[in-house]
Amino acid sequence: KNTIVSSNIHEMNNVFTSDNRGRLFFLMKHPTHNEVDRFLREFSTAMTVDQYIQSPYFVDNWMTRSLANKSSDQELTQEDLDFSMEVLSQKGFVGVFASMEDYIERLNLFFRWNLDDEQRGCCQFVSQQLYSTYMETPYPVEGSELWRKIVIKQKFDVQ
Repeated sequence: KNTIVSSNIHEMNNVFTSDNRGRLFFLMKHPTHNEVDRFLREFSTAMTVDQYIQSPYFVDNWMTRSLANKSSDQELTQEDLDFSMEVLSQKGFVGVFASMEDYIERLNLFFRWNLDDEQRGCCQFVSQQLYSTYMETPYPVEGSELWRKIVIKQKFDVQ
């Protein structure tokens, strides 16, 4: 079986057809974590996280926008959220980043990959390395002022 990785599912419309079927799978972090990751990766040397949240570089509701195919200058609606949630529930296989090893095992069972011990070990190693980095990242504490600022801007994605 083949796997294609893309952060833009609409590009995949041209790849997958009724004859060449595909299945979406998503490994998600909380929207506040996604924004802190983006800030640390791209903007931490140029501004503070508070400045980033107020800047034009901050893209609100990235997941909902991606699934609904709406740009950052277009207003999101309840219909966009409903559509996005429908895509995730009907078309996708959703996992949570903090439970990556369990998710990989569920994927293995669902897709009948039949991973051998070496492949399973590789998946465990990669997931442990990613999880270790995840745990070391200075994410805002849930309920903190910073957390609330991000959640307010991510009102669709947090649902």
